[in-house]
Amino acid sequence: MIRVVDQLVASGCFLGPGLCYSYKMLPILGGSYGPEGRVTLPIGEHFGLWGRMHREVSGLPDGTEIQIEWKD
Repeated sequence: MIRVVDQLVASGCFLGPGLCYSYKMLPILGGSYGPEGRVTLPIGEHFGLWGRMHREVSGLPDGTEIQIEWKD
């Protein structure tokens, strides 16, 4: 992932305190590992959002279609 971080920094995407490079959409759901699929998020939000998502889909067989409904 060093190459991705280098590309993000070269494009002007820097991290501040408490931030991490996260995913716009998880790669297991079709998102990209590359810099085009990244966004900066507070670390707590990153793990809260994507950790929960990973727990919910971890037991599903490959190719299972899922539907995501975003709520406030």
